Amino acid sequence: MFAYYEGVLRSIDEGLVLVDPKGRIVLANVIAGEYLGLPPFDPRAAPIPVKDLAAPEILREVMLRGDAVVDEIVVTERHVLVVNSEAVVTRGPGQDAPRSAGTVVTLRDHSRIEELSGELETSQTLAAALRSQAHEFANRLHTIIALIELGRPEEAMRLASSTLDVSQELADRLVRAIEDPVLVALLLGKSAQADEMDVRFELHLPERVPASATARDLITIVGNLIDNALDAARTTPAPAVRVLVEELDGEVLIEVSDSGDGPDPEFLGRIFDFGVSGKPGKGRGVGLALVRQAVRRSGGSIEVDGSAFTVCLPLRASDAEHAGAARDGEASDGR
Repeated sequence: MFAYYEGVLRSIDEGLVLVDPKGRIVLANVIAGEYLGLPPFDPRAAPIPVKDLAAPEILREVMLRGDAVVDEIVVTERHVLVVNSEAVVTRGPGQDAPRSAGTVVTLRDHSRIEELSGELETSQTLAAALRSQAHEFANRLHTIIALIELGRPEEAMRLASSTLDVSQELADRLVRAIEDPVLVALLLGKSAQADEMDVRFELHLPERVPASATARDLITIVGNLIDNALDAARTTPAPAVRVLVEELDGEVLIEVSDSGDGPDPEFLGRIFDFGVSGKPGKGRGVGLALVRQAVRRSGGSIEVDGSAFTVCLPLRASDAEHAGAARDGEASDGR
């Protein structure tokens, strides 16, 4: 019979946990174990106290509350969880009052939904940036046509050449440095978006950007940080955003800074928490939570100093070996 129930639990695509009245986990399926960092469930093992879980305090509180909880959002290092709980009561023979039998807790991974939302936002940003670029090119084209009509073809040629040279130079530099075409498109789009917003956009890249994270995580990290920087810079007297990428001691360092004052000190300690934002309006407080999650998923770290957000990501094995070989070669040349 246990095998039957275990099969049912395995077939559920959500985490399922049963907490007894003493606050101990007496049953958990495989998915819940993954979310909570639990060992494989063994009915013969001693129950695990909820208070001993290496989980966010708010999640432990929900599991111990013993009453109904609906769609509570909890962010862990690797997941954005939607948590629901329901008290279980029983009434045995001869009992006048119901007796608590514990709490059933379900855990649904909201990370993928948030990632898709972030990817959609990135796509929308790219589309908006391309529209901005098209608008800018249309304005310059009209200017070029007007110069030709005014009988000033030399000036028209200079303007056309400078426009093409600047755009092509940036595109060529990005393609040479970055292998992932989506990340190249993202940075080109952000550059066009900054131009549309009259924000100076500085991009400092090495000749080659080593692989340090999946393309999806890099887009989440870089896209959200640049979006925040553009938003903060646009209202400053000399709006500017600076993106620096370099390899340092076996890590890839990504620094995004802007001409603003940085996060509000009131929110600085919780700036990476889901739903925390110093800006008004719904839907805020998601981007930086996803950034931190992507950074941790990649084995890296993130720090804030004023308006500068610095991310350090470990090199992938192949690039770490390449970097080590390059350093060895430089050392040999120096002997």
